[in-house]
Amino acid sequence: YALLAVAAATGGTISGYDAPRLATFVWASQGTLAVIAIWGTSEQAERIRTGDVVIDLQRPVDPVWHLLAVDAGRAVFNLITRMTLPLLAGALVFDMYVPHDPVTYALFPVSLALAVVVSFACRHLVQSAAYWTLDVRGPQVLWVLVSGLLSGLYFPLWLLPEPWASLLVYGTP
Repeated sequence: YALLAVAAATGGTISGYDAPRLATFVWASQGTLAVIAIWGTSEQAERIRTGDVVIDLQRPVDPVWHLLAVDAGRAVFNLITRMTLPLLAGALVFDMYVPHDPVTYALFPVSLALAVVVSFACRHLVQSAAYWTLDVRGPQVLWVLVSGLLSGLYFPLWLLPEPWASLLVYGTP
C-alpha cells in the first residue's frame, strides 16, 4: 500500500510502474524471496564451527553438491507453498499485471532456477567464512544488508536515478 500511495501521489506511476505492476512486484518479490532464500540458514557455518563438517568431508558425496540438492528441494517446496499460493491470493485482492509476451513464461523458470543456484553459491561463500573466522555473524549481517539492497528486494532498482539504476540492474547478479 505504501508504493501504491506514492504512485497515486505522483500521477499514477513511479518510473514506469503503475498500480498493477507495483502490486505484482510486491507479491512476486515476496514469493520469490522464499524460493531463492537469499539469506538462508547458518547450518553450514554451525557445522564448520563445531567440527561436524569433518564427517561431511569423509562421505562419498561432495558436500557442495549435497547442500545444493538439499537447497533445490527446499526451493521447490517453497515455490509451491510460499510463492504460488500467496501469489494467487494476491491476484484475488489486487489488480495485478500479467505479462503479454509468452517468452516471459518460458524464461521465468530458467531465471528462477539460476537465481536459486546463484543465491546458494553466495550463501555458501558467506557460510564458508566460518572456516577462517570465529563467528560468521559479521559476514552474514553484511550479506543481508548488501544483498537486499542490490537485489531490488527493498524497492524496485529502477526507482534510483540513472546511471545507478542501470549499473545495479545489469552489473549485479
